[in-house]
Amino acid sequence: MNLNSSSGAVAEPSGPPTKGFLFLLRHHRRSLLLAFALSFAVAGLGTHFTVLDGWYFALRQPAWKPPDAAFGAIWSVIFTLCAISGWLGWHACPSPSERWRWALLWLLNASLNVVWSLIYFTWHRPDWAMLELLCLWQSIFVLIGYAYSRSKLAALLLCPYLAWVSAASTSLVCQPQPACTIRPALSTT
Repeated sequence: MNLNSSSGAVAEPSGPPTKGFLFLLRHHRRSLLLAFALSFAVAGLGTHFTVLDGWYFALRQPAWKPPDAAFGAIWSVIFTLCAISGWLGWHACPSPSERWRWALLWLLNASLNVVWSLIYFTWHRPDWAMLELLCLWQSIFVLIGYAYSRSKLAALLLCPYLAWVSAASTSLVCQPQPACTIRPALSTT
């Protein structure tokens, strides 16, 4: 704040204040904890629907697929980066309406993430999962685009998530599954 010497009034600086990472870490720890809690709640829901059963193990897997045991660590890193990205983006939004838009974009993305696990692992529908994956992929791009003008770091932290989802999509497209054919529609005649 500046003290205006001619009138004695306090003048606010123009534009939003610049908040660096360390400032946010010192002053907004509770919101960071909330971001982690929300991020890992989404991870927990997705894990709940991830059923590794005989159907899954019968699928043809690409040669480059990491071992199943590595997926927990990979997703933990991704959800950690997402939590930090969401937190940085929230505090980088200059107005309440932009913050709520940011939160709604994350809610959409989280919903798509959980629903993909439900469709693929629980319902055993890779055909529907591929269509849903396109929506999930697009939601990540939207998050990155929305974050980029507000916090380049928040946008950058989402890139591993985009890369992992992209890798998953290639395994769906490049590994045709004879046991996973599209079910015919029910006849109405």
